[in-house]
Amino acid sequence: MFEFYMAELLRHRWGHLRLYRFPGSVLTDYRILKNYAKTLTGGKRTA
Repeated sequence: MFEFYMAELLRHRWGHLRLYRFPGSVLTDYRILKNYAKTLTGGKRTA
C-alpha cells in the first residue's frame, strides 16, 4: 500500500510540475526525479 501511495504522489507531482514548466522536456523529467531522490535521502547528495 505504501509503494502505491508513493507512486501516486510522484505521478501527481510529476504531472503538476510538467504542466507549469516545459512539457515533454527530458531535462524537466531529470530535474523532477533528481529533486524527488533528494527528498527521499533527506537532502543528502546522491551520486
